[in-house]
Order: sequence, then C-alpha cells, then structure tokens
Amino acid sequence: MAYSNLGALPFFVAENQGYFAQANIVVVGSHQYNTTGVSNALLNNQADAGFTLSYADAFNDEAASPGAIKMFMVGSEVFGYTNNTGIIVMANSPYNSVADLKGKTIGLRPDRIADGISARWIVSKYFNQSDAKYVAITQVPVLTALAQNQVDALYVSQPIINVGAMSNLTRELPNSTCADIMNPIPQVGAAFTASFVAGNPDLTGRMVAVVDKAIAYIKANPQSAIEILANYTDTPIDELHIGNDEKTGWNYYTRANGTIGNASVAGQLQALADKYYASGYIGHRINVSDGIYR
Repeated sequence: MAYSNLGALPFFVAENQGYFAQANIVVVGSHQYNTTGVSNALLNNQADAGFTLSYADAFNDEAASPGAIKMFMVGSEVFGYTNNTGIIVMANSPYNSVADLKGKTIGLRPDRIADGISARWIVSKYFNQSDAKYVAITQVPVLTALAQNQVDALYVSQPIINVGAMSNLTRELPNSTCADIMNPIPQVGAAFTASFVAGNPDLTGRMVAVVDKAIAYIKANPQSAIEILANYTDTPIDELHIGNDEKTGWNYYTRANGTIGNASVAGQLQALADKYYASGYIGHRINVSDGIYR
C-alpha cells in the first residue's frame, strides 16, 4: 500500500483498529512524499493500492494508461467547510484578493501535479493565468520562500495553511481553494492497480470492506480519528483542525460509484475531467468510468 500522509487517514484507522488483521489481510505500507508519488508507485507496479491520489494524478494516469488504475474511494472538498488547499500570502501582505496577484510570482511545489493546475484555474477566474509567474519551490519548509520574499504567494495544502495561520505568519486569500473550481470537488481517495483487481477479486473486495469500516469509524469518532492521524503523521493535533471544528478536511470519503450530495461521484469526476481537458492539461478526453472499481 503506497500512501501519503494526511490523505491516508482511513488506512491509518484501519491499521490502528486492527481491521486489516481481522480480515486476515497483511498490508505493507510504502510511504510516499505526496500524492504524485502514490500515483507513480501504482503506475510503475511498485504498489497494489494507494492512498491518496489527486484528481490531476488520476486523470493523467487514465489519459496515459486507460484503465490501469481503479479508484475505489473518493473524498470531497466542500467550499465553506474545508480549506485543504489555497493560496496564502504573508500576514502583512498588501494582497487581499487573488486579483491582486496579477503580474506577481506564485510558488508551487513541482512534485505535485495538482498544485500547478489548481493554482492556474483559480487565477484564471480573475485574470489570464499567464499574467502571473509560477516558480517551483523545492526548499523545506516551503513557508521560508514566502518569508524571504522569494515569491509573493504560495499555493499549498494542509497542514501548511494552518501552520502559517497559527504562527501569525501567513493568511489565506479568500476564494482560492480547490472548491472554488468546482463545489463540491471530488478528490481521489484511493485506488488499486487494475492488474491487482483482476488477479485478486476476493482480496480486493475484502480490502474495500475494511476501508468502508474505517470510514464509518472516522465519521462516528472524529476526535479519535484526528488523534490517530496526528500520531501516524507526527503532526501536532492543532495543525489538523479546521478552525474550531474537531473534524478534519480528510474525513469525507465515499465509494467512487456512490454519491456526493445529490450527484453521482462518477458524474462529478467526469465533469471535473472535462474541465481539466477544456483547460488544456490533457490532450484528449477521458472516460472516468474506465478507472472506477465497481
């Protein structure tokens, strides 16, 4: 199982609560730095399953190798509830809107495909995305680039947003999250390789049942779940809270063939993929249903 830290909450809960052992499943975890690492591990047959991918990684995978991965859990980011991603500036910055970033420099992490796409989509709602400069930030922590005035803004994900805000170093610009692209916006929670599904249908079904059980636990026990997440990721628990809400931005998952609100997950993913294609980030349309485990 390839996993990247925060999005892998169901995986951590399943392990912590002994659900894999109860189902007679032995899982060997392979930590990846981010979602793109999880995607690469799946495509290169270095893992049988992964938690989590970004929607951009999943779409790129489907475009490059149709049907090679099978999504089985999808998260949803809802505007007004979560701020998993966003554009941040220094707390004393003169910029108060994304519109203020025209002609400015926005820092991105080069190893996260989704960041570059999402940042450009959000910027394009205010001005031509080519009217901003995008630079790769490889240093750790990334907030240093902002503090040292190497960039005017950063497009980042949690817990970086919370870390900056809690230290009074940075603030998030309004209307700059992924959910401002599409609301709710689906985020690919987990996937198998198609070859693993084909060769292990019973085991695949049992693994999905385990993850279902873990997600039910997360929804019923949000405080316990966030404590598990903090422990497994070695992250201070305060950095994982969204405002005063004990829930996290990583606790809403549903089946890929289920529903988000009143819309089907598959339909939401297809609509997002079509938007992705229309924006020129893939060269041809993809059929999302080919990449869904049913």
